[in-house]
Amino acid sequence: ELRVTTLKHESATADNITLDASGNTAMAGNLQAPNLYVAEATGNALRFSSDGYKYITAAPSTGDYLAIVQNPYAAGIQLGKSTVGATNTVVPLMQIDSAGRVTMPYQPAFKAHVVGSPSHVSTSPIPFSTTSLNIGAHFNTANYTFTVPVAGVYVFGGTFRADVAAAYVYILPIINGANSLQSGELPGLSTGNGAGFTAAPFVYFRYLSAGDTIKFGGVFETGGTANVNAQSFLYGYLQS
Repeated sequence: ELRVTTLKHESATADNITLDASGNTAMAGNLQAPNLYVAEATGNALRFSSDGYKYITAAPSTGDYLAIVQNPYAAGIQLGKSTVGATNTVVPLMQIDSAGRVTMPYQPAFKAHVVGSPSHVSTSPIPFSTTSLNIGAHFNTANYTFTVPVAGVYVFGGTFRADVAAAYVYILPIINGANSLQSGELPGLSTGNGAGFTAAPFVYFRYLSAGDTIKFGGVFETGGTANVNAQSFLYGYLQS
């Protein structure tokens, strides 16, 4: 039998492989029982922990780092965030379950609603003053504005319903404070019957950069002021 506690290259300043009496093994001298670590110079590149977690990481000396984890307590694979010093603690950012379904719990998304029948001036932002969903709190109910957290293609939709005898109503996207209708666009254009409520359902796609703001004005052909019906709502989410 071969009995060793450490293996070291003749030119190395520290032990390259360490074995302790309990069977814990560390490569590159990074011994943290009861785990097996395969280490780079700056941190743990591959880690098998005694309770079944498997990490592929790029661990700095402090702060958060990426962890790809096969979690023994939840079927599937997690892509998450871990913190140096927080052993076997991973905040899941994306998970693929055993059926192949992908979930992303922090994906930006919101659904906002109009409360009551507030007065609305044509072309001004529709007063979506409450939310039933607001992941990341990126939609502001005080100024009816969504602030883009990360660049990508976003999908918005909903319904604008106004108490006005208008020939038509439509949605006006306002991006970074400016009218942002693109050529040929009249999102949600709806022709009314000239009496009572006029409603415009809509779906709207747009590439937005991180830090952009977007809100939606409601336009009716008659101009002026009208009440917005409580059935008006707005949703939005990051598509890709």
